[in-house]
Amino acid sequence: MELFLPSLLVVFLALTVVLFLFPRMAPLMLAILATVGLGIGVHDHLKMFRQDYETMTWTTAAASAAPYVLVGVVILFSIGYLLYLWGAGKRIAFQGPPGSIPPPESATNVLTSAIGNSLKATGLASVSAFSARRGPGSAGSSLNRLTTAERESIASKIA
Repeated sequence: MELFLPSLLVVFLALTVVLFLFPRMAPLMLAILATVGLGIGVHDHLKMFRQDYETMTWTTAAASAAPYVLVGVVILFSIGYLLYLWGAGKRIAFQGPPGSIPPPESATNVLTSAIGNSLKATGLASVSAFSARRGPGSAGSSLNRLTTAERESIASKIA
């Protein structure tokens, strides 16, 4: 391989510019020079390879297959939408919490144990007692369904 002097001179000139000139330039000036350099490179590339870009043939093969690809994508999206509609009516069964609160003895700290003991003393520790008072399809809290006498009884037990 032969060593050409002009190419060696260009390499040394570029090295000098990169090491000594670019670090002292402002970022805006570097951005402008990079944009200009990119434009020159793209222009030179297009000018050098214009014949190759004009004689490319893969685009014509892709253009002839485009209708089939489009129809295939539309069919796939339609099948996906129909499967979505078919499964949209199904409801996922949700399993709620257990029917009763665990005993206060199983509490891990003093505060939780005290709250559990007070609920147990008032008779509010069992969730099933509330759900039995509520009829099927009734809305709202079961505390609102208690009579005034039951509320006063609970309040006196808590106090």
